[in-house]
Amino acid sequence: AAPICYVRPTSDMMVKPGHHSVNAEGLVDSPYLREWQAQQSSLIPLCASMRSVFGRDPPVYAKPPGHDQQQAHQAALAQAAQATPPSYTATVTPPPYGNTATTPPPGYNSVAHDAGAAERVSPPTAETPKQEAVRRLTTKLRDDLKGFYANICKEVDVEYTSQAKLRAGHEDVSASLERMRKHKGVLKEQIELAKQSTADLDTWLMRRQEEEARPVDPDDLVQPRDACSQKMLELVAEAGAIEDALFALDRGLNNGMVELDLFLREVRKLSRQQFLILAHEKKIIAAQK
Repeated sequence: AAPICYVRPTSDMMVKPGHHSVNAEGLVDSPYLREWQAQQSSLIPLCASMRSVFGRDPPVYAKPPGHDQQQAHQAALAQAAQATPPSYTATVTPPPYGNTATTPPPGYNSVAHDAGAAERVSPPTAETPKQEAVRRLTTKLRDDLKGFYANICKEVDVEYTSQAKLRAGHEDVSASLERMRKHKGVLKEQIELAKQSTADLDTWLMRRQEEEARPVDPDDLVQPRDACSQKMLELVAEAGAIEDALFALDRGLNNGMVELDLFLREVRKLSRQQFLILAHEKKIIAAQK
């Protein structure tokens, strides 16, 4: 069963009339109490719920000046209206002859005053063992509840502090996640760029492999830029051939395979061609400059 909670105002405060969660006797009626579950509900969330509700709409307020005197006066008037005046019989004895003084009968006010005085001076009734036990138990429960409420307040404050830290940590984690998302986007772009570069390299390597598979013509390795370059290339090749021919004639003469007359005649012819080639090369070089 749900616990029964009361709001007990101090001597200088009173329960707010018409409060949506507290009736005139101070009994608390909150949504958490109406939805109380024995296995899940506890006093700590209950105190936090009442603290939140009472923080928005306090159930007590300060008594106006003279409120206690007004209530005491109203209670005295109600008690006097309900009280029955005492019945009495007044006996009037005629005074002795010659004594003109008379004693009036006692009035209602004096009798009521005497009765009230007698009631005030009557000794107080003794406290029964049951009443003493109830009083002690009430005092002990009040003290325990004060200590429990103080502990609850400390725990709630600790929870609020932890909540603030968790909220700050949540903001830090959110900021870190946002930075990581941006970094992830940059990395995706770089990955796409790397894939494109890898595909271009693969294409270039395939072309190179196909070109290496075909036979290479030495004449295709060097291509002249214009006619002068083409002629210069031909003259250099011819000059190289003449050098090779002169070397071969010299070897043949040394080995006795070529006669001297033939050697001299061929050397004179090749030398004339070599001279002409050198002159032609100088003209081409001058024209290119």
